[in-house]
Amino acid sequence: MTMARRLAAAAGAGVLALLTVASPARADHPPEVALTSPAARDAPGPVTGTISVDEDEGQTLSEVTFAVVLEDPDAPNDPDDPCFVDLPTDKKVQTFDPAVKVTEASFDFDLDFPCNRAYKLLADVSYENPGVFDLAPAPREPAQEPAALSFSVAIRPVQVKGLEAVYDSATREVALTWAPNPEPDIVGYHVERSPAGQSRFTRISGDAVVTDTAFRDPDVGEGQIYRIIAVRPEPPEGRIESEPSRFVRSGPEAPDLLAAPSGPSNAGGNRSGDRSGPARPPSRTRTTADTGFDQALPFDPSRTTIPSEDLRPEPPGDAAVLAEFDDVSDDEQRRATLVPVAGGLALIVGALHLFLLSKRAGESDIPIVPR
Repeated sequence: MTMARRLAAAAGAGVLALLTVASPARADHPPEVALTSPAARDAPGPVTGTISVDEDEGQTLSEVTFAVVLEDPDAPNDPDDPCFVDLPTDKKVQTFDPAVKVTEASFDFDLDFPCNRAYKLLADVSYENPGVFDLAPAPREPAQEPAALSFSVAIRPVQVKGLEAVYDSATREVALTWAPNPEPDIVGYHVERSPAGQSRFTRISGDAVVTDTAFRDPDVGEGQIYRIIAVRPEPPEGRIESEPSRFVRSGPEAPDLLAAPSGPSNAGGNRSGDRSGPARPPSRTRTTADTGFDQALPFDPSRTTIPSEDLRPEPPGDAAVLAEFDDVSDDEQRRATLVPVAGGLALIVGALHLFLLSKRAGESDIPIVPR
């Protein structure tokens, strides 16, 4: 009996040890976090993805904390930095009801990226990972590293606005000015010129960008066509350019803003298609003669003259008769016109008939008996 008791006690102690020791979080089955939106972004749009745990192991999601940081470890994530990206407060943390046993969830962040950079989305996932004999689930060890999802933003700059050109006839110099672009990471601008009468642009600012919003082109004369292109960084180490601005033409008078002329630029690097073309010459100024009518199309009815009441002619003497005739209805007028016409036709037909009868009587052999 003593031996049997000892064996029973040993077995009970072993079972108790199995029940009281909780298994640690399994490092070979960590949560999976993946992006469903493009990793290389060239247009605004939401950042989307999924989070999942191992359902076969009995894991369930508990809580996920998100953050967006720059990929560059040396770049500070300062909220005062104009390129800083912050998540909405209501989406920084997702909490799940343990009674529901969630094993997969999705996230969707509609973020505003003011700068073209390489970013990381950090997802710190807490999940319940029970062991085989656990009486209660054990949370994930906090020492585990958050999941990091890398993506980049390379959106083109907006088109440059407000381009103006001032021509100095004494020095034959053209002074260009334009409005600064709204992007905080703008690198600079390229200045392109096309000679008068041509449609091929040359990058006169050189390979380096103009960091100011003004440029002077000396000794070129009037009639030159100019346009500006903005430049932003394109991760990891490239640059991306905007569509060309609307162009201006230099001259002694203030130029009009027109659509860009067609023809490719002979400077490389512009990823956009060049759909610009030469502007048509301004239309001729319309002249007005003493008659008050335009001498060139289109005709302007507002320029016609209407005689005054004093200059209108006197009414004719039979105005009263005409006015009375105007009161007759259209049907009565038609009857009054058709009756004389019908009578005339009847007379013509009768005359022709009598003519034929008389002709036949002259040709007949009937003797004429005197009385």
